[in-house]
Amino acid sequence: MEPKLIDNPFETGPMPDYSVIPDEFKDMNAHYKKTDAAKWIQWQEKWFFKGLESFPGIKDGFDKKAVISHLRSIQASFEPKHEVKMATVAYLASLWLEPYWEDGKK
Repeated sequence: MEPKLIDNPFETGPMPDYSVIPDEFKDMNAHYKKTDAAKWIQWQEKWFFKGLESFPGIKDGFDKKAVISHLRSIQASFEPKHEVKMATVAYLASLWLEPYWEDGKK
């Protein structure tokens, strides 16, 4: 799935079908684990509840503005339910962003 530039604050970027998202991104207890999926879920939760000081690097081949706006549109949407948004944002972040924990940033 490619990120889409979202200019309209009321638009939600395309989301993969929930069945495509690996189960480890759907684990509501993942923040207690040490897997890469759990780290992306922790990152999503931090962004949702506290905000981010900086955004992780964007993987090669992806447009920074499109990635950020696409993830932000899902994060801020009213639908679907929070657990689905949490898994979706964490999963897409893992596809589009550099692992933030590898450069010492949290």
